[in-house]
Amino acid sequence: MEKSSGIAGNVLGRSLVVTHFIKRACQSRWIALPFITQEQEGSSPLFYEGFETVRPIDELVILRAEQEGSIVRLSSAFPIREDQCLWMTGLGEVWLASYEDPLNDQTKTLVTQSAAR
Repeated sequence: MEKSSGIAGNVLGRSLVVTHFIKRACQSRWIALPFITQEQEGSSPLFYEGFETVRPIDELVILRAEQEGSIVRLSSAFPIREDQCLWMTGLGEVWLASYEDPLNDQTKTLVTQSAAR
């Protein structure tokens, strides 16, 4: 994963927020979760897989995946930097934290209490 300059959510000039994550079964350790992002500003209905902004995902695809239960919409969108990702704990908590060292990240943010399958 490429490191950014530290500007929150700025990927090639785009400010991104994480809006969804792909459901996974809980494990006994922290696991990185695939996530969906959207541009922070503007009213574009386009979503992206993580930081990959070359191929947008249409809003209808996201809505269908939500209905099927394969992805979970966060209660609110969270700005994300390129050096961060979503992590699920063994208890099913989902955190936005450092990609390199989520346990010791003093700025990690709890985004949902229980995402366990």
